[in-house]
Amino acid sequence: MSYDLLLTGGMIYNGAGTPGVRGDVAVQAGKIVAVGQVSGTARHTIDADGFAVAPGFIDVHTHYDAQICWDPLLTPSCWHGVTTVAMGNCGLALAPCKPEQRQFLVEGLHDRGTITVGKAADLVVFNPATIRPQATQTVNDLPGGNARWCQGAEGIHCTVVNGTVVTQDGVHTGAYPGRVLRG
Repeated sequence: MSYDLLLTGGMIYNGAGTPGVRGDVAVQAGKIVAVGQVSGTARHTIDADGFAVAPGFIDVHTHYDAQICWDPLLTPSCWHGVTTVAMGNCGLALAPCKPEQRQFLVEGLHDRGTITVGKAADLVVFNPATIRPQATQTVNDLPGGNARWCQGAEGIHCTVVNGTVVTQDGVHTGAYPGRVLRG
């Protein structure tokens, strides 16, 4: 079988609290289609040997309200393995909310946070022994060329959002597979 993305030989932590198991994760059309010993080819293969493969991190306490307007990657979050953010100052996008908005919020998160067949392929591949923050740097990407501080991370091999590699070894791949849900 042929896949869009195949992560091979990693230590898979499925997000359910069970011990990790060495194996592969196959992705097709943004969804996980196989976990374990996977055979086949892929358009893009990532050698995850020596790395942990985990569900992408969900950040429910962000301050990206304005930043989404000029930085669609929401850096540095994607460099740290974050694949989903709940927008709203200090996480106030999730609660409190009106009863008629609850289903909308749940739909945006229901298939994230586990490595399970049929779920969204939001993944982070990292080395637990070497993961650490990088030095803070100044970047001038605010409107008007103004500066902000940004801090990357070492030890993150790649971040995958909706089955697409967004960062690999600290470098943006040019992909923007995310989407903004508004209620």
